[in-house]
Amino acid sequence: MKKLAIILCLISTFSGSSQNIFTLSGNVENEKDEKVSLGQVYLLNEQEQLIDFSVIENGDFSLDAERGKYLLKVEVLNYEIFEETLDLDEDQRLDINLKSLPDNLDEVKITTKRKTLIYKNGSININVENSVFETLPQAKDVLAKLPKVQISPDGENLSILGQGTPLIYLGNQQIQFQELNSIPVTNIKNIEIINNPSAQYEADGRNVIIVHLKDQRENGFNVSLAETASFKRRFNNYSSTALNYRKDKFAFTANFEYNRLHHWESNQSEFTLLDEDIYSSYNVVTSAPRPQIVSGLNVSYDLDEDTKLSTSINFRTQSEDFPIETETFLKDGFESTDILTLTQNNGERNYMTSQLNFSKSFSENQDLFLGGQYSWYGQDLQTEIYNSINQQEYQFAGLRDQDFGIKRGSMRIDYENKTSSIFTVALGASLALAKANAYTYINSEAKNYGYEESIYASYADHSGNFKNWDYRIGLRIEESQVKGNYEQEQNLVIDRNNLNWLPSVQFNYTLENENTLSINYKKSLQRPNYSNASSIRAYLNPFLEFSGNINLRPTYTDEVSLNYQWKKMSFEVGYYTEKDPVYYSVDFNEAMERLIMSPNNLERENGIYLELAAPVSYKFLTSTNSLLFAYSEIMDAAGIQTLKAKPFFYYYSHNEIDIIPKTQFAINFRGQTTRHEGIYKRNSMFVLGASFSRTFFEKLQVSLNFNDIFQQMNYGETYQINNIYTNSLFFADGQEIAIGLKYSFGKNIKDATLKKNVDEELERLK
Repeated sequence: MKKLAIILCLISTFSGSSQNIFTLSGNVENEKDEKVSLGQVYLLNEQEQLIDFSVIENGDFSLDAERGKYLLKVEVLNYEIFEETLDLDEDQRLDINLKSLPDNLDEVKITTKRKTLIYKNGSININVENSVFETLPQAKDVLAKLPKVQISPDGENLSILGQGTPLIYLGNQQIQFQELNSIPVTNIKNIEIINNPSAQYEADGRNVIIVHLKDQRENGFNVSLAETASFKRRFNNYSSTALNYRKDKFAFTANFEYNRLHHWESNQSEFTLLDEDIYSSYNVVTSAPRPQIVSGLNVSYDLDEDTKLSTSINFRTQSEDFPIETETFLKDGFESTDILTLTQNNGERNYMTSQLNFSKSFSENQDLFLGGQYSWYGQDLQTEIYNSINQQEYQFAGLRDQDFGIKRGSMRIDYENKTSSIFTVALGASLALAKANAYTYINSEAKNYGYEESIYASYADHSGNFKNWDYRIGLRIEESQVKGNYEQEQNLVIDRNNLNWLPSVQFNYTLENENTLSINYKKSLQRPNYSNASSIRAYLNPFLEFSGNINLRPTYTDEVSLNYQWKKMSFEVGYYTEKDPVYYSVDFNEAMERLIMSPNNLERENGIYLELAAPVSYKFLTSTNSLLFAYSEIMDAAGIQTLKAKPFFYYYSHNEIDIIPKTQFAINFRGQTTRHEGIYKRNSMFVLGASFSRTFFEKLQVSLNFNDIFQQMNYGETYQINNIYTNSLFFADGQEIAIGLKYSFGKNIKDATLKKNVDEELERLK
């Protein structure tokens, strides 16, 4: 009753946010007052950047955009192009009459070119459709080429430079990072990176990445077959099939992918225990096949024009049979030991998520959404350990059997009421229940660690505009309960109850020259993913193990930023402070007589940043450039700040050359200077890539992609915590030459409707 009272109380409060989006719709007819079809409608800003796009269906179209001045362009076969400049400050509906072209003109050439990357008030919109990004084999490869986005060396985690792990949405449905790889890139329309998300989004993250899909609105089907041969340190092959079908009110999409991956990973570290007179170093390499199957199915049915029902299921499975070879040198006082370790590992990972959504529009201004979602992740790993001491024969050192599983169910309700053209209120509530279990059998000792979590949340958003001001005010309240214990023990090891008040505020002021000044504040938290907060361990050598940390706490962030949008350019300055940030560090376990590397909460991190985004267009060249100047300092009582924190630079450039029709060529590069962040020092880096694609016969696309041409994606860090000096280097398998073929047939699919979010924390299921 307490949770229900909190939710009902919050829904009845008045506060909130919205994106202040207005709808521009219309009816298109010819000179005989007949409705026309088979046309397109474009909405362009004053810089001639494409803001929204719609297909004319039975004479009707609909576009969405923020308040501003736009150019509306309507293009229909055998009719003159219609153009009109308008100010959009409320919902509008137009009646448009087109004039026929002379009989000797039988086609219209569409010359509007969609910009690949667009910056707006600190956020970024990336148009994947019909760009060089569409030729990449997996969605994570697209994200890896975006500004400030970083993929971990093992390819399993995603972060944004200086801002941690973002929330990821498919449309409005939250998904985890690995689930993105079940989505064919050919089905992606565009990707948004929102740096100042409203309270409607889950508070678990400072940024939101939204992936929008295409959708088939007209009856018909489209099939896409793709094959990519990827040459890294080992050969990888990606094969996929995607199907889109619609018949009247019924629509479904399906995809199946079989990937013959060959995973390669390597890292090396050295440790000096200053209190124990112990020095150790190791070099580890693993390389093995990793076959992977991913599939997905989405079905939707329009009960009527204003009511929709949809369901979907996504599944991914991969098997892992891999050896890990480690060379270790250990010096304890005057005694030195050389150790060769071989672990034979056999594992399997499975992931499944399903959802059921219902949406209803009571009017043009009122929308209701109800949704439920169930997700499951399981990982099994059996390990045999062998050690060779000082060139002696390998000796059996132990057998480990570890299983980890997480089940999570969630429900949510969202209601939005646009009470007037300048006033919008959104209210919502959600419930999420999760249960995890980690079983470990190590050294003939079996343990079961159970973890239960419940999160009750509600939010209220309010947005509006007055003269030159736009504003958004939101409040999200979350109550969470976390309990964890070992099966053999009666008392709880973890027992936490937290009530979090998480406000967000944004004010935009539009100057006379249509430039915009924005002020933002947001309080957020980031919960650890479930596997990091488990008891699972990984054996590397007799002196070092990797382990989860059941005592991990959420990280709390307060951030304020100021953004100025001047024509196409964007300037942003911000300050943030984090409590209990999570970083990997080592500690010496005297009972086990070995080092334990694990994620740990440090005390605090403070930072300031200044970012400039400068798109440039000149004739056949379109260039998007970003420069980030940042200063961050990580502090902890157990850490020694051996190097003074210093500012560092990050730079990004994406350049497209458009000379030959149906041919795309792009060069992109990014890099950073050495990062001195108090306790941690991280290495500099420069990464260069190039892409080329050519379309033949309107159906066949051939592509060639080069990534990390100079093989510079090596991640080094140095730090001193718990009186242990650590110097590590992680080698990413980033250098790649990928040759791709994609063949599409059927009726081409059009732009997507957005799906609604149900569970906003699936990123933690790993």
